[in-house]
Amino acid sequence: MTERQKSCGIKVVITLVHRNNELSEIYRDYFVINSTVHSHCTSQKIDLHISSVQKSIGQKSIQYIGSVLWNEIPQLLKNPMSKYTFKRKLKAHLLNEQAIF
Repeated sequence: MTERQKSCGIKVVITLVHRNNELSEIYRDYFVINSTVHSHCTSQKIDLHISSVQKSIGQKSIQYIGSVLWNEIPQLLKNPMSKYTFKRKLKAHLLNEQAIF
């Protein structure tokens, strides 16, 4: 697994921890689900809302990168599961993705 894949994996796991309400209270509103932003149903309603950023430094934040990476993983990985199972499946997905390219 490359360093980039490890870094991506860590950021996605942090996002999962947030979804499972396992982060401290000050980070509860850090990630926003699309269904809470839009009043209509969209196909991405369970994806995370990507906030617009004004500067490139904002695109390096865990809030921005975590949302982008979470939205890129397959729907199967977004289903509720334990952190251990999620990490195992995410690693398999990232390694499989590496083999394709």
